Amino acid sequence: MTQAPDDLHDALRDPQVLRHLVAWYAEAGVDLALDDEAHDRFADCAAEIVQRQEPRRTAPVTAAVQSPAAPPSPDEAAGMARSLATEAASLADLRALMEAFEGCALRASARQLVCCIGRNALSRLAVLDTASLQLRDIDTPFSSFGNIAAADGRVLFTGAAPLQPASVMLLQLDSGRLDLLRRGSTLDVDPAYTSVAQPIEFPTAGGVTAHAFYYPPSNRDHAAPAGEKPPLLVMGHGGPTSMAVDAYRAGVQYWTSRGIAVLDVNYGGSSGFGRAYRQRLDGSWGVVDVLDCIHGAQFLVQRGDADGRRLIIRGGSAGGYTTLSALAFHDTFACGASLYGIGDLQTLAEDTHKFEARYLDRLVGPWPAARDIYFARSPIHHLDGLNCPLILLQGAEDKVVPPEQSRRMHAALKARGVPVAYLEFEGEQHGFRVAANIVRALQAEAYFYARILGFTLADAVEPVLIDNL
Repeated sequence: MTQAPDDLHDALRDPQVLRHLVAWYAEAGVDLALDDEAHDRFADCAAEIVQRQEPRRTAPVTAAVQSPAAPPSPDEAAGMARSLATEAASLADLRALMEAFEGCALRASARQLVCCIGRNALSRLAVLDTASLQLRDIDTPFSSFGNIAAADGRVLFTGAAPLQPASVMLLQLDSGRLDLLRRGSTLDVDPAYTSVAQPIEFPTAGGVTAHAFYYPPSNRDHAAPAGEKPPLLVMGHGGPTSMAVDAYRAGVQYWTSRGIAVLDVNYGGSSGFGRAYRQRLDGSWGVVDVLDCIHGAQFLVQRGDADGRRLIIRGGSAGGYTTLSALAFHDTFACGASLYGIGDLQTLAEDTHKFEARYLDRLVGPWPAARDIYFARSPIHHLDGLNCPLILLQGAEDKVVPPEQSRRMHAALKARGVPVAYLEFEGEQHGFRVAANIVRALQAEAYFYARILGFTLADAVEPVLIDNL
């Protein structure tokens, strides 16, 4: 087995040098092209591999590795990377090294890598010249990208922006020509009816700063009565380690065009804000995310942008868990909506799909050793503390969050006299797919909020049975 040089191992112990080594990685590594999460995964993996090896004599770091001004040639960098990979104790180590770069950079030509660079939940495209290591931003009108593919000097991707729904685009790198191949929506976005996301920061528990996108109400045909503050709908994204972006979403504009402000929270644990921010959720799911949503809502109330008596929280899947936890363990919100939300962490830990197996060991605690924590943080076991109105929206064929969880919560709240509504959609699984069901669920939410908060909807929507109201 070919051994990596001693100076490489010494270099890997220096985070700054490691970042430069990543930048020189021949196949896909580019320093600025790696988002924080991808770089951290690579760093953790490389460090783990080195720590498993037998101790080596200490040797000085070579000038080429130590000094960013004199990087190794692409061939030398490739050799260093290959040596490190060859030394991996198992095929799993090698696979982990390669997967650290997956989705971060794509080769568009013999010497060009196309990169998606993200910071604070906003993204941009860039191209890296692998010979000169020069990074050049690509001018596009988008702030959110996905499904990127590159070859022969062309880049195919989906792009979205605050005033543009996701669309399939084709970019010619040499000329900069950008062609629209397919719109993701036939909707014509009218800025006069559209609320543009405003990134905000706010203080939260522990003296740290949290992030969110704030959408003020926007409708050119209507204005609130003088002096009236709008209701605020706080949204928690799924994942829970994904992130909210500022891209146009009709599901957000539905609320803002009807006079309801929206706060889309990137709570601690969200991607796109660096390692320390993401690790805030480790062992604290159901605590950090909930407190960030609460403090975000209170921040806007104190700023004068929301009515503190009409605060709503809603979310789907992991965001539904945040919603249920906020309502079961706190009394900040006037009502809420859980869309196929997780109510029982134990069931999720035992029955989740293979892709996310052991995911909760990091977010909550090792299962089953941390069984008491799972019980303490599962809203389904603490419904006696949930006293505000709730609407539950559930897919009948959901295998991630079985319908029985939502049915059980509905029955318990109904028996206690809490206003509660329950809609179950046949044929739907974890996340609604049928257009008619998506519309029905959204309108059911609006009807529920209107009845609970005492306002009149401008649209005629099908009523929802609300028990105990």
